[in-house]
Formats: sequence, C-alpha cells, structure tokens
Amino acid sequence: MTGLLLSPYEFAPAWLARNAKQVTPLVALQGLDPLLIGQLARAARGVDAPAVQLGQVEGGKVTFTLEALAREDALQSAVHQLGTPSVLATVPGRDGALYVSAEGYGLAAGSAPFLAPFAPAGVDAARGHFVRSIKRLKGQRASLDHLAGLYPPHRQVVRLGELPEPGSALRQLRDAMRDFVDEQTNAETFVRRWLDARRSALAHGERLREDLERLLSTVFAAAEDYPLDPELRDHLDMTEPQLRALVGMALQESGWA
Repeated sequence: MTGLLLSPYEFAPAWLARNAKQVTPLVALQGLDPLLIGQLARAARGVDAPAVQLGQVEGGKVTFTLEALAREDALQSAVHQLGTPSVLATVPGRDGALYVSAEGYGLAAGSAPFLAPFAPAGVDAARGHFVRSIKRLKGQRASLDHLAGLYPPHRQVVRLGELPEPGSALRQLRDAMRDFVDEQTNAETFVRRWLDARRSALAHGERLREDLERLLSTVFAAAEDYPLDPELRDHLDMTEPQLRALVGMALQESGWA
C-alpha cells in the first residue's frame, strides 16, 4: 500500500500510469458504507482478486493493514475491525484501489474491470454524477467541491439544442437520425447505426443532459424494439414510416435537424 496515495486527493501518478488506470471521485458521506463495500467486492472479483487488503489511513499514512476475502460480509467485518473513517483498499497485483476519506468522499482508481462497479456508465458519467450530487449539498463540504475541480468530466455534456462534437459517437447518432429522416437509409440500416453509435457513446463516456436523454429515450426504445428480420414483424410492430415520423419529431425537438 505504500506509495499509492500522493495526497488525500490524489493517487501516485507513477501507479496510475501503469496500465493506464483512471480515477473517479465518489460521494461517501457515511464512509465505507454497505453500498461502497458491495461495489468494492464486485470490483475485486472483476479483476479476479480473491481478497482485498485494507489499511487505516492516519495523517496521510497507512498505519495498520489487514486482509479480507472479496465478499461483502468479510469486508464489512474487516472495516468494523479497522474502526477508522479513512480507509485505503487495494487488490493483489494493484489493479485497483479505493480510498475513502473521513471528509465524506472517496476515490476509486484502477483498470476498467475494477472501476466498472463504481462507474457502470463510464468514468466520465461517474464524474458528472459526482458533480451533480455535490451541488445538492450546496457547499456543505468544501473538500468535495475541491475534488470536483480536480476530476472534471473529460467530455462535454451535450444539451438540448446543442450539436455533438464532430467525430464523436453522439454525432454519429445524430447523423444516423438525419439520414433516416431524409430517406437516405432504410429502417434496418438506421437501427443498426443508431444502436452501434449509442453503445460507442456509452463506452467512451459521451453523455447527454437529462432533458435530451429523456427525449431520445423514445427513439432508443423504438429502435431496440424494431424487428430487423421482416419475417418476425407482425401488425402490432411499428412500421418504417411510423418509425421515421417518430425519429423526425425527436430530431426537430432535439435541435439536431
């Protein structure tokens, strides 16, 4: 565990550089609570780690460590045994780490499989969620505001009426909609392009603001339900003209037309 933390707000750059680890801040007002313990257990299993090493952190130094199996009950018992609000948890091989501070925040860092339980929609989405969460605290925790400044989302959040950046997966999403509405592609091609672009956007942490996300959720539901095989369609399924009309309406309301 020695050398993992550079400061209460940062992991050591040399450690992060190995295997291109990423970092996301977390709200942890209740310390290493059952929710975080569950995420930590899944994170350890995600990198095939059978156990987790936990250490007390006092004055920026790890003063006592113990090891627990990567199970929620075992980790809960170990946290109780440590009896300290500031805890550093790591897995064998150092594929990932979780630091929870007595100041009410946490830092999860590691490879993509380790981070998945802490950032299921990607690191950018998790950072954006952190920023929105601390806004609701209205400045009650200065340390959380400081952390948000250190770990901003890498990508812009696309708002209603705002075009996605050229070359982004969200731009591909918009282009698929326009081509379909302009009758340059058929429904099958649109559905494949749209769903592929949406998966790519999620994988790269590209995000939509809540109002735009709600608007486009109707397109996602329609695209996901549209049978690509004509033989599987029946009279209850949406027709291609109906799908084109729905996409066209969403395109206009989004400001992407």
